[in-house]
Amino acid sequence: SIKSDVQKVHLEETEKPLEMIQRNGENLLQLVNQMLDLAKLESGNMELHLEQADVIPFVKYLGESFQSLAEQKEINLTVYAEIDQLVMDFDGEKLSVIISNLLSNAVKFTPRGGKIIAHLNKAVNKNNEY
Repeated sequence: SIKSDVQKVHLEETEKPLEMIQRNGENLLQLVNQMLDLAKLESGNMELHLEQADVIPFVKYLGESFQSLAEQKEINLTVYAEIDQLVMDFDGEKLSVIISNLLSNAVKFTPRGGKIIAHLNKAVNKNNEY
């Protein structure tokens, strides 16, 4: 690859821009894949790969991955659960994309010194739990 060839020559001034190009390319690929997933969802062709598990530690784990980004902006990020456990069917990959997008946007648009709270709870509406 171009990156490995450049590293062999030790052109340090080009290493960071090449890393940025690679990272931006990966981000662009991820966005294209998300757009394709959205098109599948809208056409009714998206498959869910449901697993039954406790969603609380899953969401807390995702929240932890945004802690350092929030700290860089001096933002207090808290993932708070009023319940100890919520076992449910969910597609981990798709839920991860949703939660990551929400937290990423929250950090991006929260001003320095702000606060983000992801509050997890269970609600009952017409005898159905959510």
